[in-house]
Amino acid sequence: METETKTVLVSGFGSIGQRHVRILREMGQKVHVFSRRKLQEEEYYQNFEAALSEVQPEYVVIANETSEHEPTLKTALSFEIPKILVEKPLFSTSVENLPENPQSQVCVAYNLRFHPLLQQLFSEIKEQSIISVQVYVGQYLPDWRPQQDYRKSYSVSRAQGGGVLRDLSHELDYINWLFGPWQAISALGGHYSSLAGDSDDVFCLLLKMESCPAVSLQM
Repeated sequence: METETKTVLVSGFGSIGQRHVRILREMGQKVHVFSRRKLQEEEYYQNFEAALSEVQPEYVVIANETSEHEPTLKTALSFEIPKILVEKPLFSTSVENLPENPQSQVCVAYNLRFHPLLQQLFSEIKEQSIISVQVYVGQYLPDWRPQQDYRKSYSVSRAQGGGVLRDLSHELDYINWLFGPWQAISALGGHYSSLAGDSDDVFCLLLKMESCPAVSLQM
């Protein structure tokens, strides 16, 4: 079955933005890029509102820095874009007064729950009584994106939305999906390493969840 061609605007051209652009073009979509940096891209804009006005996209991908998600999403909603995908995490802080727009469908890219192994795990445990779960996720930041100096990444900056609690939040999403909403939570975390920046590089969480009384998550 052929994929319907749509006009897409991708906001942000870091590693994940470039991946969205590559995959969408492989799917035959007409892709434009918004980035404040100068790019070699032919179809790129340095003003988001101008890009929305000129391109009139049917689909927008928000893949810029986490701290920029809120203003970018608000602008996209004001243009009544039909479909908007926001990279995780949705925001770096709590947000109020998002414009209500029934014309726009907004999704967050928590896609790890669709991995075949997690899908199988979901099927295996859905009829079982689970009393304890341990989850671990980790990455040495200087090796995470070897093509760039980690000290220049938003991940080292709390103000820009970096830190394990947000960068590695796929685990928060899939344990919520597997075991239901959490009913109680305790946590310990912060910036404990000698790496540059001030974002949290360690977090340990203990959660009581709807279908499991003890879930431990270390990030």
